Amino acid sequence: MGFNDDIGTRNQNVFCSYSISQDTGKATSESIQQINLMANSAAGRTTATQNVSLYNIYKNMSYQCEVVSFGNALIQPTMYFNLRHVPLFNGSYMITEVQHTIAPGTFQTKFNGIRQSVFTLPMLEGYLQSINKNLVTKLLQSSKQARDVSRGTTTTTTQGNNANLSTDTRTSGATQNSCVSKVLEEPYLNTLGYESIAGISTSLNTAGFVSLLNQSTDNDDVKFIIFVLSYASSGVDNRFESANNNYGKITLNYDYGATADIYFQRRYVCRSFKTLNTTDVSMPFAVFESALTYINFVRDRVTNSLVEIRRKSVETYFLQNWPYPRGTSQTQNTTLKDNLTSAVILAKQLGLTTTIPIFTPTTTPTPQPNNINLINTVTPTCT
Repeated sequence: MGFNDDIGTRNQNVFCSYSISQDTGKATSESIQQINLMANSAAGRTTATQNVSLYNIYKNMSYQCEVVSFGNALIQPTMYFNLRHVPLFNGSYMITEVQHTIAPGTFQTKFNGIRQSVFTLPMLEGYLQSINKNLVTKLLQSSKQARDVSRGTTTTTTQGNNANLSTDTRTSGATQNSCVSKVLEEPYLNTLGYESIAGISTSLNTAGFVSLLNQSTDNDDVKFIIFVLSYASSGVDNRFESANNNYGKITLNYDYGATADIYFQRRYVCRSFKTLNTTDVSMPFAVFESALTYINFVRDRVTNSLVEIRRKSVETYFLQNWPYPRGTSQTQNTTLKDNLTSAVILAKQLGLTTTIPIFTPTTTPTPQPNNINLINTVTPTCT
């Protein structure tokens, strides 16, 4: 049972005066709990006080309050009174002592109470004076990525600078820093400070890739295109084989805009491929933290180009706009088309569908390396 004790209001004629002691007060279960909460909230590295304000601490302390009021014989110990309109000392007080003074013409009641919280006060980290330091964010992200990729039975093996980064014979490992001249200076080298690293071979089976696709998007056309483009780039024996989760062989000789800063790590891997005269050319490949990160990157780019892909067909988009390193020979062009055909067959076997045309019905487009947003215009023949 309790009642409100209003101090300072104009029409309040019941309570005469009050006094508060800022001593630590008696050791009650409630006061000990408050001290324990304060100690726990400031322990270790979870929170840190940002300024010298002691309001948080005083707000949680247990104080003794003495109130003088008009005579009221119904007030008894173990009752509560709620002190209001007094900053810092507001709150509920449990009455521990009551004294009545009765004289001719007067009747006064004086009672003492100790502040006891009916509701638990917020911990110190809830105030503006404290800051949170989350030291396990990266650990949680790594754990989540491990769960996401575990469905696809992913394996990772660290390789040396000159080792083969993948069992895919289309590209192979190159010496670290051998492709720095191919990296676009702005923004990758000068502004963002990308660094060359030794590659890590990553592998993901097709079922796991489809599972990650379902997590990334609900658009059937986008899922189909991502699978086909990725498998045509790095697919080997019903698996995706690449370095650092770059299953689309995304190279850094093109500015991808804001999506690069969102999805790329600020590192690159040098890998080589054969040109027309069988010369090894080292190209810089983007580095992704996980397979899901790579899929999200391709999802954003494919979604933005979906109208263009519908107009051109997936084949034309792959040969002209996909940033896959390639030469200019007809043999290489035919190989890429064969890879695309195998990817389409496998995608349909896995249940992926699309309404977008896959192959160009007439002539085969000429491959245009690394021109992501290229728009081909054809001048009509005048007769």
